[in-house]
Amino acid sequence: MVGRALQANRLSAPPIMASVYEEEKEEGTFSGVGGKSSKIDGYIVSEKKSGGNIVWDLPGSLDNFLVVLEQIEWIESEDETNIDYDDINFGGTEKSSSAFDDNDKEITEYDEFEGDGEIEVIHLQSEYKPTEITITYENDLNVVFDRTGTDNWTVKIADGNTENVPDYQAALLLIRTLLGLRPFTA
Repeated sequence: MVGRALQANRLSAPPIMASVYEEEKEEGTFSGVGGKSSKIDGYIVSEKKSGGNIVWDLPGSLDNFLVVLEQIEWIESEDETNIDYDDINFGGTEKSSSAFDDNDKEITEYDEFEGDGEIEVIHLQSEYKPTEITITYENDLNVVFDRTGTDNWTVKIADGNTENVPDYQAALLLIRTLLGLRPFTA
């Protein structure tokens, strides 16, 4: 399973590790379209299952961090966005690609695509709880919440001790407590 990490730093920043669906777009030139020797400008959209880190710098981005923890499902695309963060870094395995000309008409047959090397993420979406949440304090000590099953969590404290946490709601309560906040409201 590809992981998703959320990271918030208490006066630094927590990464949240997340499994996401990602679409990337690369512009370039197609040759051999439809068996012809001419070249056509266009782009390729690649769909991936991806994972990586989303980071919020606290306390400035605390509200944005808490929103993502509470809502679990989020999306960022050209048309819709319901997540705000300070930094994001994803990688993944390509699942499939579709080719289009500059008029957005799908190209189903071509010999070669030469991309311009600039890949733009045009869509990220997650429907899953994070697999890891790290809170880094100013002194660089970490508290790590790690999902150890379907909904079981382990909290790893900076001194090396670990404790089991029964579910995501309990992990959220502990996170709010560590950040000096009142519990989440249902």
